[in-house]
Parts: sequence; C-alpha cells; structure tokens
Amino acid sequence: MTETLLGAAPAQLGAAGLVLPDGNGGLGEPTALLGAAPARLGATKLVLIDGHSGAGKTTFAEGLSRSVGGELVHTDDLLDGWDDQFTYWKRLVRNVFESIAEGRPGGYWRYDWLLGKFVSGWP
Repeated sequence: MTETLLGAAPAQLGAAGLVLPDGNGGLGEPTALLGAAPARLGATKLVLIDGHSGAGKTTFAEGLSRSVGGELVHTDDLLDGWDDQFTYWKRLVRNVFESIAEGRPGGYWRYDWLLGKFVSGWP
C-alpha cells in the first residue's frame, strides 16, 4: 500500500506528484515536503491522498491537515450515492479547485448518506 501526496492539483490541472511508502512513521516528512512544495492552485497547496479501504487515509489526512492548518475535503462528501464513483470530480473542480485558483473560497454541498441526498454546504 502507498499513500500518494500531490504537491499540486491533479493531472487535469497540471500536477506533479510524489509517493511516500508505507511505514512513514509520522507526519514530519510529509509536512516538510508540503512546506517546501510551491503553491500551484492559486496561492493554495493541494494534497490528495489515495489508498484502498482501511489503509488509514482519513487518519493520515486529519493529522496532516492539523499539522499544516489546512482544510480537509472528504471524497465521500462529494459522491452522489453508492453509484457515483466518477462524476464527483466535476463538482470538485468547479466548486473547489476553480474557486480557489481564482482567489475565492471553495465550497460544496455535502452528501448525507443517511438521507440519500446533498445537504448543507461547506464551509
């Protein structure tokens, strides 16, 4: 298993990425790498974390977010139910990435899995 940190936006926005192997043992290295990476989404640095179920993505993301004072967006909040594994990307680009790149706050409507619909927005 690997966790992938991207110091910029994804490929559609011109990203270059780096991979941190399993057993990183803390947030010092990722925090330092993020600090040294240039902002490539306007004045914002974007980190994407990928891995299989149970890999520790949420735990890692929450720790990294706290250590650098960043905002955290969960993909589960963007999906339109169980059958939506791919269309969330357009909502993420339009509502978060493009807004931030233009110097405006990003935001989105969060999917409520119990209600089966999008509800109150973020932030």
